[in-house]
Amino acid sequence: MKGYMALLLCAVFVFSVVRVGSVASSHTEPGDELEMLVNVRNDGMSKEHDLRLRVYFPDFGEYLVTNSIDVGSGDTVSRMLFSDVPFAAEPGFYPVKVTLSNDEQRTTKWHWVEIV
Repeated sequence: MKGYMALLLCAVFVFSVVRVGSVASSHTEPGDELEMLVNVRNDGMSKEHDLRLRVYFPDFGEYLVTNSIDVGSGDTVSRMLFSDVPFAAEPGFYPVKVTLSNDEQRTTKWHWVEIV
């Protein structure tokens, strides 16, 4: 992959049982693959089932969706997601919406990725 890896770590504080704990991404060049590591934390007293991560890149019109995720009480799970950056993308920072949800709850966090 062209470019170099840099982690953009973000902490989130929400009042739900399950949350997006941190999001880290590489900054990359147009036409390359963007890597995103998303951590999901369960601060509740019971296991959470059938969670899905949805990642939306509004400037590129692209959605990524994970398979079902189960997270035990007090546990953190990580998912690595990959997205191709369009060749036409201009250098700069782009917003990414990360949503974690199931039938009972939903939490959203915004993250910025850098295209160099």
